[in-house]
Amino acid sequence: MAVDQKAPLELKCKLRERPNPIGRRFVLPSGKAVMGYNLMKVRTTAAAATLVLDKDTGLGYVALQNNELYTVTAHLVATQVAGSAGTVGDSAVVQLAAGAKRLATAGTTALVGAVVPVLAVADAGAAAWTAVLAADAVNGGLKVTVTGAVNKTIDWEVALYIEIGLPIVP
Repeated sequence: MAVDQKAPLELKCKLRERPNPIGRRFVLPSGKAVMGYNLMKVRTTAAAATLVLDKDTGLGYVALQNNELYTVTAHLVATQVAGSAGTVGDSAVVQLAAGAKRLATAGTTALVGAVVPVLAVADAGAAAWTAVLAADAVNGGLKVTVTGAVNKTIDWEVALYIEIGLPIVP
């Protein structure tokens, strides 16, 4: 199948970035949001599930709009930066994909099916680190939690890409 190399450039020209409280969003000239991304980070020092926080808002979730269906991709990178166990520099790279939806209220926020691990690679010393993408029905959004290891200081960076699909008519 041939790929039109001009299409991405044309699409980029039609989109414009518009910052807002729930991340950076790209909108068409009509004002319809089509994609957004949020940069998130956290440092772990134990083998306990830890909520990743949005770099801009400090919140542990990214809010979704009512009555929308979404495609979601989370890109995570983690590196051990200190600690009495393991090796500084051990790293992991994870990519997770999912569908999500939110109906008329925050409590209706849910994943559509299961999260799919697209990529999960790690150094031997980072093999037990984990990342989870989940719906947050309390706040009406999506959240990412990560689990590191005992006596390892690990810095996690997450780029959460959210594309708006079709509106859901209740």
